[in-house]
Amino acid sequence: MLGKILTLIAILAVVYLIFFKFKKLDKPKDEKEIENFVECEKCGTFVPLKSTILSNGKHFCRDCLRG
Repeated sequence: MLGKILTLIAILAVVYLIFFKFKKLDKPKDEKEIENFVECEKCGTFVPLKSTILSNGKHFCRDCLRG
């Protein structure tokens, strides 16, 4: 009877470690994305590279292209 209880506790401990502890090791902690900024050729403000438009090798912000 005691052997069955100890076996059950050991199985539950292994299941707990697999599903809860090891999943936390896979996730990076507070990994922040580095974002590059470039200067708009028209207005001179620095904007994220993702939100610029490249024309003739120069970066322009979307606000300058609208206006």
